Amino acid sequence: MLFYIPFVLLAFSLALCSVRYMHFFQLNSYKFAEHRVWMARNRRELILLAVWAVISVASFTFRTLGGTLFLSVVILSYGLLVKPKSRKSSKKPLVYTPRVIRMLVSEALIFVLSAAVFLVFFPKALLPAFVAVWLLAGPYLCLAANVVNAPVEKGIRRGYTKEAISMLRSHPNLRVVGITGSYGKTSTKYYLSALLSERFDVLMTPGSYNTPMGVVKTVRESLRPTHEVFICEMGAKYVGDIKELCEIAEPSIGIISSIGIQHLDTFGTVENIVSTKLELLDYLESVGGKTVLGGGELIERSIKPGEGRIFCGEKGDVRISDVSADERGTSFVVTDRNGNSFPLTVQLLGAHNVSNVAAAVAVALEMGLTPDEIIRGARKIRCAPHRLEIKQAGGDVIIDDAYNANPAGTKAALAALGLFKNDCRIIVTPGMVELGEEGQSFNKTLGRDAAAVCDYIYLVGRYASDAIRAGAVEAGFPGDRICIYDKVEDAIAGARSADTSRRRVILLENDLPDNY
Repeated sequence: MLFYIPFVLLAFSLALCSVRYMHFFQLNSYKFAEHRVWMARNRRELILLAVWAVISVASFTFRTLGGTLFLSVVILSYGLLVKPKSRKSSKKPLVYTPRVIRMLVSEALIFVLSAAVFLVFFPKALLPAFVAVWLLAGPYLCLAANVVNAPVEKGIRRGYTKEAISMLRSHPNLRVVGITGSYGKTSTKYYLSALLSERFDVLMTPGSYNTPMGVVKTVRESLRPTHEVFICEMGAKYVGDIKELCEIAEPSIGIISSIGIQHLDTFGTVENIVSTKLELLDYLESVGGKTVLGGGELIERSIKPGEGRIFCGEKGDVRISDVSADERGTSFVVTDRNGNSFPLTVQLLGAHNVSNVAAAVAVALEMGLTPDEIIRGARKIRCAPHRLEIKQAGGDVIIDDAYNANPAGTKAALAALGLFKNDCRIIVTPGMVELGEEGQSFNKTLGRDAAAVCDYIYLVGRYASDAIRAGAVEAGFPGDRICIYDKVEDAIAGARSADTSRRRVILLENDLPDNY
């Protein structure tokens, strides 16, 4: 019976390992390329597990009882190393979707079959070698299960996609608006929904549902015969992603809110980012649709005026003027292509939001809304969750911009923080991620920008903290006003206890996911 104890313990430890690494694989969108980058970033953990596997082989040197006990202790300690995060401590816990359950079942079957083969064809004395192989393989089981299940998953996705496409095509009068951009697309989606809801029954993809299966899920679960407009957010991390979403949703009008540096880990180059975002423009022009284009250097440099292209900005087809912003909101004047002007006021923090609102206004005008309807809809615009969302916490003001961060977005967030001129301004941030080899350079720039606005800088984790601190100190920021914490909760608590006689305004800029 002693011989079978390591098998039981190994199955238990591998179950813990499977849940842990399945969680990270899910956070990495089940994409091998993203998961490979994550594994390279966490190679110390993988090396440590490899050392444990090597240690297990040392049980060869013990007698039967001693070797079995030693091997059991090694396996149990491995289980402690790979135990998954508790759901309470995870920012985004593992979701046991049908796909995840199928993959976990496949992992269990792979182990059971290998154990059966070992028991039938190999001598018991090789048990430490069998254990060592499995301890090495544990973190990679999710990848093996993904390969094994690939044909099944592909068939399931194809079936769901066909059903969603059939539902969309059965609504011949449904108008589909596609929205993409390196940043601002989720906020623009919320703004456009508020405007169009003044006249139409609107469905939009919820939250950040912007992948093919997120769009398919929205259509299958939420599309009703009464809907007149479907606003489809389109995200991308790889060339071809937007094209795939266009083939599913078939938009007739679209918005490219921005093009900027984001997801360089997966795109590889800025040129790939530009070409991917322009897939929406290419599709719309192929079907005679119209594309609303936000501002920004990359858009202006990459896209020339043409039929069906509507530019927004100070010199665009839909022009913006007389912008004023303070801590209560933003006001500006919109002038349409016919020269008609009307003022808008929105309860949004920061002048950078104006270009996204203007893009939404441009689509609303193209879809026939009157200035009065747009003015009414603008009064109902609220920020998307965790995008410069103002919250009150006791006597402090919290600016929650924790959803994501990129170079342009952090500059805009710091500009918004700068609007609170008479208050103590504090940033809490772990820095920016997914920016490839230039990531630390961008984080150093974040430190310099923060030094120009903030009274205190509170950093979270070690991923980008050294670069941010170096940038701030180079800009002359006092080192004793920079604090580094392991947990965001502790950093927020530190910020809220900062010694000041003024009201504290705390900017929460980005919140790293569990895989960072």
